[in-house]
Amino acid sequence: MVLRLVEYCHPPKSVAAFEAILSSFKEGRRDNEEFYLTLRGKFVHIQYYAMRSTDGSYLGTFEVAQDATHHRSLMGEKRLLERGNIGTQLGVDIVFVHFKDAYFSSGTFDGV
Repeated sequence: MVLRLVEYCHPPKSVAAFEAILSSFKEGRRDNEEFYLTLRGKFVHIQYYAMRSTDGSYLGTFEVAQDATHHRSLMGEKRLLERGNIGTQLGVDIVFVHFKDAYFSSGTFDGV
């Protein structure tokens, strides 16, 4: 697990947008946000979720960044119950958790 200040974890040009997301979570205006972009030939899907206590107080932000390139080629259906091993393949490359001003990372994501 890696601990860094939030402002050092995002490219400088996206820090203001990230801080706006955190503010909307802290103020209770939003509970989630998502973005997707192409980065170094990969389709990257990024999701943010506000983490709240049982009384609704803001605790932090849960961020998931995923290489979702293969999603663009999916066709038809593959249902959960048709799968032999339910829940064994999440496909998540990296998980970030933001608590107040601290930043925790479960791994690395090439280029993010």
